[in-house]
Amino acid sequence: MGRPLIRRGPARRAVVLLTGFEPFGRHRMNSSWEAIAPLDGRTVAGARVVARRLPVSYARAGRALRRLLAESRPRVAVAFGMHAGSGILLERVALNLEDSRHPDNDGRRRRDAPISARGPVAYLSGLPLRALERALRRARLPARLSNSAGAYLCNHVFYRLMEAAAHARGPSAAGFVHLPPIRGPGVAGRRGLPLAALRRAAGKIVETVVRKRPAR
Repeated sequence: MGRPLIRRGPARRAVVLLTGFEPFGRHRMNSSWEAIAPLDGRTVAGARVVARRLPVSYARAGRALRRLLAESRPRVAVAFGMHAGSGILLERVALNLEDSRHPDNDGRRRRDAPISARGPVAYLSGLPLRALERALRRARLPARLSNSAGAYLCNHVFYRLMEAAAHARGPSAAGFVHLPPIRGPGVAGRRGLPLAALRRAAGKIVETVVRKRPAR
């Protein structure tokens, strides 16, 4: 007799998980969320995008991220945050450190504290950073590599994400990108980029990472 016919169902489409942050402090809008929100539910380079907003909270952000990773089981995960500069920062290193003068949205502040008592000192990004830099610059978007994501909630989420990616069932490509504030009518400050440019950057980042993600 011949070999039995094995019927396979449709292949599960790859998922890209994107996270941004809620507003905090004096910021009424957070560019990290506003940039990625329109991508939720879209298909980019054959992958389905899931975009979610995280709380600016030391106690809650890590738990929320773990829940999202378990629910979506992404092959790619990119966390976005907002910084005070004018360009797009592709972060290289997540430090096992929490230290900030500013409280989170729960009113809590961390000083000289590890994120994980047993974790490594640092994780390196798993994103194709040079390829992202080239793609963004070709699109006339200001981007550069950065060696420090700070020690506030952005670094906290970056570290927790890379911690998850280090496990066999974690995403095969993960990392963190800092976006500048939104610049435009009704928005205080002259630094930053227009919202349309930030959204274009987010789309270009997703497309580039999906096309270059390593197999697992």
